[in-house]
Amino acid sequence: MRKNHLFPKPLLVTQDEMAMLLRTTRVQWSLYEIGKRDLPLHSKERLQELLSLSIALPVYSKSRRAEEKKQEELHKLDLLDLLKQVQIKSVQTAKKTGKNEKKV
Repeated sequence: MRKNHLFPKPLLVTQDEMAMLLRTTRVQWSLYEIGKRDLPLHSKERLQELLSLSIALPVYSKSRRAEEKKQEELHKLDLLDLLKQVQIKSVQTAKKTGKNEKKV
């Protein structure tokens, strides 16, 4: 018996996960995957959405890695600024509590 596979490359999700994503059973998905059965309409629509999303996603490339590094650096700088602000506020609070203790 010749298997007629729908997808030439293996997917990155298990049959159970794909069935859950499509809101169908694993058996229905596995039979659809080998071309033995059709999916319910709602599952076909979900599959179409997932496939269109996967096509629209950019391929992981050097430019994407460079952009991610740039974003990480900006995030680190933002975190350092926030840390400085917190340190300043903690010093100010410590001074205020020190003055309040002297008054009491």
